[in-house]
Amino acid sequence: MRRICLFAFLMIFAAACASTPEPTATPTETPLPTLTPTATLPPEPTPLPSVQELTRATDPSQQAFLSVVHAAAGAPIFDIYVERLAIAANLNFGGSTQPSGIVAGDYFLRVVPNGVRPDAGEVLYETQLSLEGGDSLLLLFTGSVDNLSMAYFPQPLDPLEANQSRVTVIHAIPDGPPLTMQQNGADLTVPMSFGNAAFPVVLPAGETTLDFAVDGVNRLSYPINLREQFSYVLVIAGDAASIENATIIQTRNSVPGLVQIRAVHASPDIGPVDIFLNDEPLATNLEYTRASDRQPRAAQVYQVDVFAPGVDRRAVEPLLRSQVIANSGESLSIILIGSTQRLQLLPYREDTSPTVPDEARIAFINTIEQAPRVRIDLQYRVLMEAGELGYGQPPSVVDLPAIVHRFSILEVENGSPSELVELAEDVQLEAGRSYLYLITGRINDPPVILSENLGINEAFIDTEDSDAPLTPTPEIPTSIRFINAVNGGLPLDVLVDGQSFASNLTYGQSSTVSMIGSGDHTLEVRQVNNGQSVLSFDTPLEVSTPYTVVLFGFGTEVEYLLLDDSERITEGDAPLVRLINLTTFGEFTAALAESRAETVTDGPTIFSESPGSENFRRSMAFGVDRLRTVTEVEGRVSSNVGLAPLGPHDLHIIDVGINMIAASIRGVDFSPGAYYDVLIYQNRDSAQVEGFAVRYPAG
Repeated sequence: MRRICLFAFLMIFAAACASTPEPTATPTETPLPTLTPTATLPPEPTPLPSVQELTRATDPSQQAFLSVVHAAAGAPIFDIYVERLAIAANLNFGGSTQPSGIVAGDYFLRVVPNGVRPDAGEVLYETQLSLEGGDSLLLLFTGSVDNLSMAYFPQPLDPLEANQSRVTVIHAIPDGPPLTMQQNGADLTVPMSFGNAAFPVVLPAGETTLDFAVDGVNRLSYPINLREQFSYVLVIAGDAASIENATIIQTRNSVPGLVQIRAVHASPDIGPVDIFLNDEPLATNLEYTRASDRQPRAAQVYQVDVFAPGVDRRAVEPLLRSQVIANSGESLSIILIGSTQRLQLLPYREDTSPTVPDEARIAFINTIEQAPRVRIDLQYRVLMEAGELGYGQPPSVVDLPAIVHRFSILEVENGSPSELVELAEDVQLEAGRSYLYLITGRINDPPVILSENLGINEAFIDTEDSDAPLTPTPEIPTSIRFINAVNGGLPLDVLVDGQSFASNLTYGQSSTVSMIGSGDHTLEVRQVNNGQSVLSFDTPLEVSTPYTVVLFGFGTEVEYLLLDDSERITEGDAPLVRLINLTTFGEFTAALAESRAETVTDGPTIFSESPGSENFRRSMAFGVDRLRTVTEVEGRVSSNVGLAPLGPHDLHIIDVGINMIAASIRGVDFSPGAYYDVLIYQNRDSAQVEGFAVRYPAG
């Protein structure tokens, strides 16, 4: 029997970064390949290959993502499986899914009627699917129940500047006329025929109306509120005879903002270096006291590797491997300091706002390992606003008059200056410029000062006696993630308003964070194996608020805890931890403790120890200290988000009532930027405490 063919079109997406709010360039009328459905009978079912499906790649370069859009007006509600992994459930015409993580590889995809097992014999469509690391594909289904077709399109997820959105439109109406997307009467795309995806269009964020014209005549209008730094895909589906009533299926993904990054070499002992961010070069042959050029990069967590120049990175270990969080819209310097055996990176998040007239901005950083604390004296006073500068601490930033200065750097012992470690005379600061002063211990040589232009804000002329306006805080999109803490339960699917937000969520696992609109929503939780609904509830979600939904209970008795995650959003690099106690209120009050660990545990973060005595408790040993930054928690609540100690640590759950250890987890890696939710509950049949820790972002 013939097999239905997979129509795969890899579209070249070019995102224009226009500085003006309205597009002015005339689109190039380049014909795009078309999708022609082929009428074939559904294939005979074949045995599912024994391939282990993985949703999260241990090697990030092998991570891929799949989204699904149901644009087949003549097809029923269906489910989609990649091998035995459900990537879409209960998907009706006009429905779509959030991206599902999957490891790169060759797979077998199968579409079946809703609620039918993938190996039960009733198949609507099947095909081979090959995924490469880094793929983020949208699978588009068109046609009818007897003639189902699939095409796939790469998602346009390149970073966007502030106040920008991206829109891509796909024509999915079989036999429909060519469509042109317009805004305010101006063409944004060339005419698209069925199966075509237009080149992505970058538009200003905000409310607008997009029109879809046939031969220059508007046939369909679509009001839309474009969110900043979101990429939208609009799939136009329906009946060719009724374009005015077509369905527009919207999917959207948050994309990274842009950050300007440079490297600064302030380590005197190691010579020139090459510096890489996620294996991409940031600086080549960078010499001591020099800075690289700034590079625009996507805002994300980066692995930073430092090597000697020109070495084979596959054959040698890096001089230093670290992590840095690059936030959207910021100007970031990563500063390399320390001796050969004690290298470290300091992130410096620079204030690039213009200065007031007649002032300059200067940041001081102590790079002298032998001078643990220093202070700065001007020719006429102690620079009190800079404070005492500890070695390896982030730079201290002050605004100073744009005049000639003398800086005396003095080592401080027991709160008093002891000796001069650096002297810089006749340093001219210019108004509207930013300076980074590397304290290196020079007395007779010129100081090391790096400078950039900021500009002068004339609005500050009359505000010398008042505080400068604060920079507005960027809006945080409303988002949601789910954690499965159901003891003894089956894997779960989570649907929000009928749309899949988490698939095959196993015990101890967290879903990815998904963007979601604010307002009232209906959430439903189903068991994967039989589709049985075990929980359904309505909840309002506030604007610009991140949420975590914890699903907990025993077996099929499932409850939920909705947590506001606003406190989890942080600008810093410090590791953080939160304790969530799912036990019934009043039964068990818990606290966190920690002790140093030599190694990090590879594998699941399920609690690895529970005392074996009758009351499942043991005494606190020497070296176990309460984590005072995290509050105690009674039942069905979470603690604050507190600072965690850097490096490998063992975590211990303390029964506050008797001050004894109830459970432990070994080798938790509190690396920079790591965030852990520690979820615990007391067994309903005994005093045994169980639980697990979930890291975000995944490490």
